[in-house]
Amino acid sequence: MEGIGLARHRNLGLAEDLLRRGINLCNISNFGQFVPWFTGVLATVLARLGRLREAGALLDAYRASDTNHETWCTAELLRQHAIVEHLSGASSAIVIESLDKAAAMAMRQGARAWSTAIAETRRQILAPRPGRAAL
Repeated sequence: MEGIGLARHRNLGLAEDLLRRGINLCNISNFGQFVPWFTGVLATVLARLGRLREAGALLDAYRASDTNHETWCTAELLRQHAIVEHLSGASSAIVIESLDKAAAMAMRQGARAWSTAIAETRRQILAPRPGRAAL
């Protein structure tokens, strides 16, 4: 969890290391329910580090391995995907479409926290504050 906090505070190098370790520990301990969430945050960290292809490949690889597409944090993973798209220079329409998918998933799951995060991301992308880069 510390890696997520570091990612939010832009300590990206250390966040990357801790998230990778966390994913590995989850996988070897059969505690995989956090892997999708950590994977999404790691992809965003990689994108913020300018490693856009690696970020996209990480999300694609996870999506290919996720057989039921209904994990508890799918909405958050979709939100992280939208952030990576935004940082990669995708059009606003593509990013908003991804956020719409995330919002629909959150609504289906009754995931209010994810819904709030998705709404905040949408606000940040559509109306970045003056003097501050979006996301």
